[in-house]
This record gives sequence, structure tokens and C-alpha cells, in this order.
Amino acid sequence: MAEAKSRERTVHLKKLNELKTLLPWYVVEYIDVKKKNKMSPSTLSQYSRDFIRFLKWLIEQKITEATSIKDIPHQVLGNLRKDDVETYIESLEVDRELSEETINRNISSLKSLFKYLSTQTEDQDGECYFYRNVLAKVNLIRNTNDDSQKAALVAAKIFQGNTDKEFMRYLIEDYPLKLSKQGLSHYKRNCERDLAMISLFLGSGVRVSELVQLTLDDINFQNNTLKVLRKGNNKSVIKATKSSLDDVKQYLKVRKDRYRVPDSQKYVFVTNYRKECAPLSVRAVQHIVGKYTKSFAMKMSPHKFRHTFATKFYLVNKDQVSLMRQLGHNSIQTTTIYTNMDMTEMEKQMDALDEYEADDELDK
Repeated sequence: MAEAKSRERTVHLKKLNELKTLLPWYVVEYIDVKKKNKMSPSTLSQYSRDFIRFLKWLIEQKITEATSIKDIPHQVLGNLRKDDVETYIESLEVDRELSEETINRNISSLKSLFKYLSTQTEDQDGECYFYRNVLAKVNLIRNTNDDSQKAALVAAKIFQGNTDKEFMRYLIEDYPLKLSKQGLSHYKRNCERDLAMISLFLGSGVRVSELVQLTLDDINFQNNTLKVLRKGNNKSVIKATKSSLDDVKQYLKVRKDRYRVPDSQKYVFVTNYRKECAPLSVRAVQHIVGKYTKSFAMKMSPHKFRHTFATKFYLVNKDQVSLMRQLGHNSIQTTTIYTNMDMTEMEKQMDALDEYEADDELDK
């Protein structure tokens, strides 16, 4: 038995050392400290996989400018916002289809890493690598809800009915009236771009990481399609509503002059900062969406727009397979949550109970 455990430990140590070669130095430091404190190589190997998944996501979402996990500076972790972490956790459930237990382990491993980096480290000046521990604000998932309950929770945080259209109307007609002179100037400079982005979210269900990577060549206005970059750098063609692409056309009419876009810049959604044109980042898009939705009713993320699209698509078409393909889900089970948001038939059935009279009662 002791020999078997020793062999198993050796295997886990070898795997851990392989994983460490992929990670930034400050994460390796954390692993080495925990190893000295007798945390098992098996647990540390699993934690390392969780860290790799998280750091890859930061790159995918353009939250860091690094293109390699090893090159992500610790300042990126120190500057993360709660919205970023919550979006990541949501992606583990919705996009990667991980179990509640696995998601909680991911949260726990990140909590341990962030606590170490913000309380137990020491740089050359004797200071911690950073002090702002965003994971301290995030709780483990304690959710035993079934699909219908999960659907109800999602439904409470998205646009229902025609609220998405009311929101678009609000942005055009009412929102500008609330702004200061400076705010109105900023709005007028970016309104075509921002409306096009929001319209595309609501009209295609595209992920924010997919939207910021859209190039001019990725849009086919004739077929109403978008070529999006999915996970694993795979291109996939999805549909978009004609109305959303009409909004994109309006933006493209002003894009070149408004943002001083050079011919070499192929990304669709751009900004101009200090007279230099650059693609919008994921964080910038999240900020824009949060600003507008907070003014309308409640602050929402681009991912909530994705839920809004998916819910409406299913209610209109009742086609789970097409929705799964449109969203880029690997399993139709992930799409099932949207089928539970359609309470129309259930309401009719419940109303029928009130109207029902048994035949024997009618004969009396």
C-alpha cells in the first residue's frame, strides 16, 4: 500500500512539474509555497489546471494584452473587477458545461491563489504583489435549483417580451436627454458604434469575445451572417437579424472618418484614443453595456444580452438544435435552460383547470 502511494505521488509530482512550466512565475511561487506546506501534488495539479483554464480565459477575453499564459503580469489579477470574475464563473456553467462541484473547486482554487498573492507575498519593497483581492467578494455556488428554477433566475436578469426593443428606442430617444453637455458630446461621437454593438448582441447572441474580434471580412450583409472565432480558434458562421446588421451598416458609414481608421485596421469595432485608432477591448465593451443598461433599468452584461437573444429565439422558433448551433454550445443539454423559460403552454394548461367541469357535474 505504501509503495503504491509512493508511486502515485511520483506520478502526480511529475505532472505538477509539467504544469508549472506553463504558468507565470508568481503562480509557480504559490505552488511551491503550498507544496512546502504539505498540500498534496494531486491537489496542486488540479489547482494548476484550474489556473490555466482561468488565465487562458483572460487571454480569450482580451482582458490582458499577453498572448501567452506565462506572460500575464500579476497586475492583471490585481486589477480584475467583480464583473469579470462573475462572467468567468458564468462561462464555466453555460459555455464549458461544468458541474456545480467543479465550478466550486475552480472558485476555491482561485480564492486560495488570490489570498496568497494579496496577503502573503513580498516584492523588493516589502509590499504584497497587490492588495485588491476581488475573489474575496465572490462566494461559492450554493445552488440546488432544477432547470426551471435556474431559468427563472436567468429570466429575472434579462430583457423579457419587447423590452429589448424598448431599450433600443430608449437609447436613441430618451437617454440623450439625461446627459450633460459633455456627456451628450461623447454620446453623439459614439452612438452609431454603440447602438450597432448592442443591436448585434441582441440580434445574434454573439459572445463579447467574438464581437471584439469581428473583422470587416467576417460580415456578410447579403446572407445576414457573421463569421465568429470560437474557442480553440475555430471559425464558425452564425446568423444575425437583418435589423441588427442594418445598424452595423449605419455605423460603418461613419467609422472611417469618426475614428480616423487606417486602411490596415480590419477590426469592426474600434475606438480612437489620443488620436490613435485601436480595436475595442472586451472590458471597454462591458463598460459601455453596463453604462447604458444601468441608465435604463438595471446594470447588465453582454452575457445577459446573449441570454436575452437565446430566450427570444427559442420562444419564437421552438428549435433547440438551431439555437445550440447559433450559440456554439457543445451539448443540447446546455440549451435546455431556455426551453424552461417558455411558460406559455403551462399557463394555458393551468387556465384550463379553472375552466374544466367534469361531465358528471354537468349532468346534475
